Amino acid sequence: MISISELKPIEIPFYRNIFNQINDFYGSFEGIYYKVTVNGDTYILHRTDNCFNLFDTKTGKREIFTIDSEYNIQGLILDGMSFRYLGGDLIARDIKSGISSNLTLFKRVNGKDIDGYSGLAIYSQYDEKKDMRVIYTYQHMYNQDERIYDMHLQKPFTIFIEDNVTKAGSGEVKPQSESFIKGDYDLRDEPIGFSLATIKDFGLIPFMKNGSYSLQKQDKITRYYKILGQHKDNSAITLFPLCRQYKIEELNERVKQLGFGTEVPELLLNIYNRDERRLNRFVEIINEIKAIELDQDNKSFGYKISE
Repeated sequence: MISISELKPIEIPFYRNIFNQINDFYGSFEGIYYKVTVNGDTYILHRTDNCFNLFDTKTGKREIFTIDSEYNIQGLILDGMSFRYLGGDLIARDIKSGISSNLTLFKRVNGKDIDGYSGLAIYSQYDEKKDMRVIYTYQHMYNQDERIYDMHLQKPFTIFIEDNVTKAGSGEVKPQSESFIKGDYDLRDEPIGFSLATIKDFGLIPFMKNGSYSLQKQDKITRYYKILGQHKDNSAITLFPLCRQYKIEELNERVKQLGFGTEVPELLLNIYNRDERRLNRFVEIINEIKAIELDQDNKSFGYKISE
């Protein structure tokens, strides 16, 4: 339950630490102030134009969000990450590293893939300083809400590592990229593929002496292969079993060494799905302010400090 009231001048001394933060951030105390109560907890809301700073009165912690002219959340800053909505897409940026990222669910234009999935979840990261991009894709069923479920983000379908992204796009240099696709092998359903993958892992002699199951100690494995091209049906060309074989740990380690993440951050997923409780709290606050401001009798609502 959220309630918003006008901050009273007599209350300012009780929140001196928050006002000092505002002065440090903006160089003045200018803005409009509200007192917000959320489930019994008190917050101070500071507004300058369409930018809002929400302060926890107990800890002094600040959360920032912005709105557009229609009172829709346009951007927010949480836990060292900035988020903004651009053309319907959610763009995230790690404030410390400067790496931007994006999470999207696409519908396959040619129907379902060979495993029966109708969509593809795409997690893209871009480092502007290095002009490098890393993309992880995941098989996912497409849904009208374009919601992405964590259970489908455990095993990458493809991994792309691209260098000279903008320079290649402008024609300055040749693009440099590597891409990999997963191969799933089940000992019961595909014993030949399972055996070939085992031979590539351990060698022919250990395979002949011990057998694939004894070496793998499991009946289902996943390996990755470099994509060399595409068939007419858009399936990948890898030349398995003649090509090099990778485990996901090897590829993830390479990605980490480049400074990128190997998993979709929980915060990014929650904000994309609009499950993040703090985002929903911002939406509730803005809805309250919108109702107040659209009421002509309350258009001057909020305690205003001017320079």
